[in-house]
Order: sequence, then structure tokens, then C-alpha cells
Amino acid sequence: MNFISNRTIKNGLLFFAIVFFTETSFAQNFLQGTVLNEKDQSPVSGAVIRMNNSFANTSTDAKGHFKIKGILSGSYEISISHIAFETKNISISTDSENNISIQPKIYLADEITINATRVDQKSGAAFNNITKDELEKNNLGQDLPLLLNNLPSVVVTSDAGNGVGYTGIRVRGNDPTRVNVTINGIPVNDAESHQVYWVDLPDVASSTDNIQFQRGLGNSTNGAGAFGASINLQTTKNFTSCLWKYQFVNWLIQYK
Repeated sequence: MNFISNRTIKNGLLFFAIVFFTETSFAQNFLQGTVLNEKDQSPVSGAVIRMNNSFANTSTDAKGHFKIKGILSGSYEISISHIAFETKNISISTDSENNISIQPKIYLADEITINATRVDQKSGAAFNNITKDELEKNNLGQDLPLLLNNLPSVVVTSDAGNGVGYTGIRVRGNDPTRVNVTINGIPVNDAESHQVYWVDLPDVASSTDNIQFQRGLGNSTNGAGAFGASINLQTTKNFTSCLWKYQFVNWLIQYK
């Protein structure tokens, strides 16, 4: 019985020794490396490292370093992926420090056009919406600034005194160069002086469907921000083609 007991003890010790040394050998092997940007050799953080045909994976730290522990010694195929870089598959071994360069990804997105010029009650801007019916009540063929004369913080000037010709509009003390005017989203302000020459748009109010008058710093789709005001005109369909013709002729005059 003593012999059997000793033999059993020896087999048990041998079994635990094999298990211990096997686990130790697994723990001593790992894959490690550093992922770098191929363009400037800067470290890439957040890259996902996956071992092919395995569930083992990790990610790079702030210095671009990664380590996969608990594997057998040898070479392995890994996949390196990142949202801003091209995915790369490479073979690395457990007995070396691997520096891996990945190429930045060029992503061509669809064109984005920002064409919003209007605000609403939730925007926090001071504005007035003027309908076509309201314009027709006061429209006597004068320039548009005369029709906006009764709005808050507005001062209108007219060289001839009759509201036709060289008229100007000041809002909150700002000169006309600080008033951004658009018609159907098209800028009317002169590219050099930032002035709006209403004499070039005779009786534009008759072709206007509605106006949003924004006082103070408002939306600006062209040039610098409108510190005085933004006047956004929406015209009828018949006037739209005429406006494009006006813009084309104005462009020819400036660049002839």
C-alpha cells in the first residue's frame, strides 16, 4: 500500500509540474510592437490589433504600443485597423519588437452645401418676417430700404429725398457695409466696397415674396459676418432668372 501511495504521489507531482511549466511557457510568450503613422512616423493610438483565425485582440495605447499575451512562440498573422488609416495585414513573430507603419486613409465624402439664411423663434436672434401682402401695402415703387423704415433700429437715407436712386439703410448704428443682403441666397453686397446699390435693383419689392430682416449679428452665407443686420429676400419664380442675369452682367462688368 505504501508503494502504491508513493507512486500515486509521484504521478500527481509530475502532472502538476507539467501543468505548471506549460502555463509558465505560455505566459512567457507574447506579441508586441508599435504602430506608427507612415507619413510622419508618429504613434497611432486606438488602432485595433487582431490575430487572424483567433479571438485574441488588443488596441494600441497613447504611444502606439500593443501587446498580446499568453500565446505560443512563433509567427502570427495580425490585422491592424483604424478609422483614419488603411487596414493592414502583416506577419510578426514573438521574439522581436515590431515597428509597423500604416498608411493614412483618404476618405472622399459627398459634397455638403450650407444654404440656410433664415432663423426661427428658437435661434435667439432678433428678426422680423415680412410677407408679400405687407410689402404691397406700402410699395409705391420706392427702393426697398424705404419699405423697411418702420422696423426697429432702422434709419434710412435717400440722396434725392424721394426714396428712389441712391438710398441707404443703417441698422443699430452700423453703416450699410455691415448689412448683409441676399436674394434667394445670392449675395448682393459689392465684393469690393460691401455696399448694396439699390439703384441697380429698381422696384425689387414688387418681385419679392417675403423678407426676413435679422437685426444684429446674424446668419451670413457670404463674406464676413453681418454686424448690422441681415436682409434675406425670397423672390417669386419669375424674378429668379432675372436675378441670375443681373449677377452675370455684374460679373462681366467687374472682370472685363
